[in-house]
Amino acid sequence: MKKILVTGDQGYIGAVLVPMLVHKKYSVVGCDTDYFVSNKKKFSYPRLKKDIRKLEKRDLEGVDSVVHLAALSNDPMAELNSALTREINFSASVRLAELSKQTGVKRFIFSSSCSVYGNKFKASVTEEDSVNPLTSYAKTKVQTEKALLELSNENFSPIILRNPTVHGYSPNIRLDLVVNNLVACAIANRKIILLSDGRAWRPVIHVKDLSRVFMLMIESQRLLVHNQVFLVGENSQNYLIINIAQEIHGQLPECKIVFGDKKSRDRRSYKMNFYKFNTKFPKFRFKMNLQKSISELIKFFKETKLTAAELKSADYFRMKKLKYLLDSRKINKKLYWI
Repeated sequence: MKKILVTGDQGYIGAVLVPMLVHKKYSVVGCDTDYFVSNKKKFSYPRLKKDIRKLEKRDLEGVDSVVHLAALSNDPMAELNSALTREINFSASVRLAELSKQTGVKRFIFSSSCSVYGNKFKASVTEEDSVNPLTSYAKTKVQTEKALLELSNENFSPIILRNPTVHGYSPNIRLDLVVNNLVACAIANRKIILLSDGRAWRPVIHVKDLSRVFMLMIESQRLLVHNQVFLVGENSQNYLIINIAQEIHGQLPECKIVFGDKKSRDRRSYKMNFYKFNTKFPKFRFKMNLQKSISELIKFFKETKLTAAELKSADYFRMKKLKYLLDSRKINKKLYWI
């Protein structure tokens, strides 16, 4: 039985991925600071309530693969403190990979981002195109990718997944992601509110499909994945943000599309070409497209009776939750629990 360490196991992706791994009988160990999860929650697998900056060799004993999801997890949150973002997203990630290599971990699967491309005006972007990170978050992803790939040898396989914008239901759902946010706004406010002009491109992927890709990286032959960078997704799932809003309006016709008072051009825009992934893994099928995800989210938000007040809650927004923990002195300026 393979032993898998998942950092950020209680994040948006981890909360979907880990049950899949447990269901497939992997021996899973979770690791999370638990900023975004209740202390009362019960778990069916062993966990380390630990900051990734504090992980040690003994935490990696017997681990076959590390799935590294933990990070300051989006552009606005990372801009709060760029030095701290570098410490957590880059330095701690590279240190964890080095410890993993030293303790005999075979695969280190890193959750990167399509945002490393910044603003690309090409018809479509591939793994071979140059990166152009515009934010602290994206810059740390690029730096970490480079450092991880340099660690590879015959016994240690770094694997880089450049993820599109993730969407869909998770037990630890986020509303600071474009699809989730627009659907939530539609349900709570009866309006689909765009804060930009909607003309930026975004590739998107459902959280369940992305979780299945992480499992694929664990299970695939080494030759297919060793020291590889993959853009993960389907070409059909590249959307202009205005088109995402129109898809939501199609399922909620009573909700009008409106532009915020300060609408502007989003400087991040990128349209991906996923040829490499789909050629390497021709049998893999993505199961949840944007339309299915919108339906799923509408059902969830209606069942939970999401309100406009809840839409402003720290429970659904990573940056708001961290600010709350800081302001209430539950964590210190270095983001360690007090």
